[in-house]
Amino acid sequence: MNSEYLCMGIESTAHTFGVSIMDSEGNILSDVKSVYKPPAGSGIHPREASRHHTVTAPNLINEAMEKAKISYSDIDIIAYSAGPGIGPCLRVGATVSRALSLRLKKPLIPVNHAIGHIELACLSSGVKDPVNLLVSGGHTMINSFNAGKWRVFGETLDLTIGQLIDQIGRYAGFSSPAGAIMEELARKSKNYLMLPYSVKGNDVSFSGILTSAKKLLDDDNLKPVYIAAIASHASYTFLNVLFDNSNMNLVSTINNFINYIDDSLNSYKGIKLELKYLLAIAEQDQNTISQQNNLNTNDLYKLIMESTDISSSIKERVNKIHEFQIYK
Repeated sequence: MNSEYLCMGIESTAHTFGVSIMDSEGNILSDVKSVYKPPAGSGIHPREASRHHTVTAPNLINEAMEKAKISYSDIDIIAYSAGPGIGPCLRVGATVSRALSLRLKKPLIPVNHAIGHIELACLSSGVKDPVNLLVSGGHTMINSFNAGKWRVFGETLDLTIGQLIDQIGRYAGFSSPAGAIMEELARKSKNYLMLPYSVKGNDVSFSGILTSAKKLLDDDNLKPVYIAAIASHASYTFLNVLFDNSNMNLVSTINNFINYIDDSLNSYKGIKLELKYLLAIAEQDQNTISQQNNLNTNDLYKLIMESTDISSSIKERVNKIHEFQIYK
């Protein structure tokens, strides 16, 4: 081999047991894996997942060696994911790695799961000293390398993105991991649903999205909690779209929201006016006209701000949009 040394890496943090062989130049000589798939509608059962890893480990290790076209005597280092992850699954990877290290008399290197993701991305992209957003089944965080260590500058306060998608998917009846099927369905759909989330400084919280999604899945009709979610986040989503110059079809999306809100729901009068105000701006920017609005943006703004029936939170959001439009 021309490489200075070869490393075998073993991954077993959750539903996947994987084995990879890499040289010191960053070349991946082999990369094989097997995924534990629980029954539809259920999550990862730690005992069953660890049993899957125990059964598949020997064959995967041999397969990785064969694909790399090397012998066990060529291996210089054994590395394994030491966490964070699911305890029983982590123990399988650690035990297998330790056994190989003792048998081959090679150094054993524990690797932090999150740092493994980051360093692999750095290796494959060639970036140096990046500020990165790490999102995976077990992580949602903003990191940067400082003073010899990876530092966390923001992270989820509850669910990670991966956990959120999997839990919604399981609740909908899909097997875990549900990311692939959820993405496929999202690509086919043109319906955008406003769901509540929270940003606190550099940190985020996704539990509100999960709760609202479950309630929507329980009832095909628009529930008050969903209407409240529209009220809380429609304006901010709209602002983000304006800043990003997104191609999202705002006119049809906001129209759908307005149509959901029955005129008999007096308590949602302010929400409907807020959405009509957003719609008027979207139509103005796209040079389109809808039957939903017979007032221009200034008229709607004045109507909202002068009304005594509309909450201060709605007025605050509308005023922010108004100020942004003037600035723009």
